[in-house]
Amino acid sequence: MSNIYEYIKMAIHNIMANKGRSFLTMLGIIIGIASVIAIVSIGEGTKNQMNSEINDIGGGQIAVYCSDDAIADQVWIESEDIDAVRELDGVEGVNVSESYTGETVTGKGDFNLTVTGEAQDAKLVDNASVKYGSYFGQKEVEEGKNVCVISDADAKRLFGTDDVVGMTLDITCYDLTKTFRICGVTTQKENGTFVSYTYDGMPVTINVPYTAMDDFTGSSGEFYQIIVQADKSLDSQAVADKIINLLERRHQCAGDEYFQVQSFQDVMKSMNQMLGMVTAFISFVAGIS
Repeated sequence: MSNIYEYIKMAIHNIMANKGRSFLTMLGIIIGIASVIAIVSIGEGTKNQMNSEINDIGGGQIAVYCSDDAIADQVWIESEDIDAVRELDGVEGVNVSESYTGETVTGKGDFNLTVTGEAQDAKLVDNASVKYGSYFGQKEVEEGKNVCVISDADAKRLFGTDDVVGMTLDITCYDLTKTFRICGVTTQKENGTFVSYTYDGMPVTINVPYTAMDDFTGSSGEFYQIIVQADKSLDSQAVADKIINLLERRHQCAGDEYFQVQSFQDVMKSMNQMLGMVTAFISFVAGIS
């Protein structure tokens, strides 16, 4: 016990005799520990913020698509399948998203277009915020109405103003021109981690009922992929399993793996793993320093 007391006295004496060296040693330890704590805190904070924003954008979303074997055997997701999926418990909406290239001419010049055919649940699944007018719904899709929705940024590029509800737009696809009435204007997200940008050379995006594209494409209501919006409070994988079982029963292809899924939970899990690895690596480097 007396030896321990002597060791403590010697340590204190050495510290007091070398105040400069002792201060620098303490300072190095404090800075090193503080750096590791700060890096880990920043990493966790960034991950939580990204998870929150990603969940707001696409939480509960499930992509259901046809496998290569299904395509080879000409098995597709049909309009009747979409209606059946929409009726499942835990499913809040179903959307299709088929994009085509096109052109239009306005008083502002010639523009290239990306024309996206969507279903009546597009506003819900896309998490769209409508600034003017309204999104098209079930009636417009069933009747194949020539209406469209455009973002406020693209509206300004085409017309010089975003208050364009009721205006018409001549859209040319596959050498056929049809006139569409603008029924809604959406607004882009201006803050947060994820921000949408547009630039002059970028094609203008126009969203229309997918049935309004039939004259252009001769489509027969068969789709390669659908996006399902599930209840965010439920397990997306359980909902995905119900969707696959339903499609396999309807197409009598159980066990053929014609239909595949990818949920937004899978994407978030992969992102969290990558962010965790980056944070751990930086913390390791800071710890060595």
